[in-house]
Amino acid sequence: MSAQASPARGEAAPYLHLVLRAGSIPPTALKEMEKELADQMRAAGFVTVWESAGSYDAVDGYMLLVDLDGDCRVPFHAGLESEVPVQGVHIGTTATVGGDILPFINVDCAALRTLLTPLVTDEPEASRDYAIGRSIGRVLAHELYHYLSQSEEHPDSGLAKSRFNGSDLMKYKFEFDPSALARMQPAAVESAPEVIASGGSVETGMK
Repeated sequence: MSAQASPARGEAAPYLHLVLRAGSIPPTALKEMEKELADQMRAAGFVTVWESAGSYDAVDGYMLLVDLDGDCRVPFHAGLESEVPVQGVHIGTTATVGGDILPFINVDCAALRTLLTPLVTDEPEASRDYAIGRSIGRVLAHELYHYLSQSEEHPDSGLAKSRFNGSDLMKYKFEFDPSALARMQPAAVESAPEVIASGGSVETGMK
């Protein structure tokens, strides 16, 4: 990663524990999702760990629950007429209560497919799985930016900007800009809610 950030010298990087509660995703795509998210959050000074359901009552650090809606795979040679991107569709959302952004993240795989299908539908299965896995990892990183910064604001560029297109998701490098990294610095995110609570969801502006 070109933009690097880390905890102060002598401090351990805080852990982000994630639980995948729901989702239909190929194993190769899942592996790429986890790798991309780990790389993106390492640049912000965090370590990501995926936990099994039910294990999150005995971990230190931040705990987040992730739901992947729909079938998280890009079909081969799909009819493009059924995969036309719709402006304003949110591919990632978080939950809020009383102004707090809570550790619940949702990714809309159907919306992701509308962005990726025209670009990779003719590629081999392994390439399509790689593309959607990396894209989901980038969407999760965007939502983690909102949670860790406790802000719904977006910078003008980089992984925390408000709108993505297919080209963004397919870039070799698509990273947080310095302002987003600064907002997520471990010393600056102590107010992020760590207690899992119930509440409504809100679109965070990622489209």
